[in-house]
Amino acid sequence: MGLSVSKKTTALGMIVTLLVCCLTGCGAAGTAGGSAGAEEIAGSQEVWGNLSVLVPEDMYLTGGSVTDEEDPDALWIQDKNDQFKYYIVSVVTEEQLEKDVKQSMAINSGETPEPLDLDGHKWQGMTYTFNDKPGFQVGAEIDGIVYEVSGYGYDLEDERTRAVLASLKKAA
Repeated sequence: MGLSVSKKTTALGMIVTLLVCCLTGCGAAGTAGGSAGAEEIAGSQEVWGNLSVLVPEDMYLTGGSVTDEEDPDALWIQDKNDQFKYYIVSVVTEEQLEKDVKQSMAINSGETPEPLDLDGHKWQGMTYTFNDKPGFQVGAEIDGIVYEVSGYGYDLEDERTRAVLASLKKAA
């Protein structure tokens, strides 16, 4: 099954962003974690495959990954007005999460903030700045499942980010 034009355009945009980031390096941004809960963000809890997540009203969900549009353990949530502002969510192993964060840290000259505590789950990883926009890659184990979330265009401390992270769970 082929990818739709919009998925191809979105995937190409994300790949170009990642390649530019890999080739040029990125400056670091400082963020500090805390133990605050997520604020109320207007949107709806949506399900794709094995995942359930809040999709803010000014964003949309695309199921699957760049390499497999049917992947039930991966999804993207993108800004309706800016394709370069997004969250990518996937289920991974602890080992894969550590590898991904280390690799992103090396490529992006990132920083390691204090863990972000949301609803008793500690989100750990790294933050960075690229083209004057914040980015992050974090992970947490929730009910025995390790979730990895990458974001670009949103700060780890952003209310929207906190709401998305706090809403993430296994689909019923």
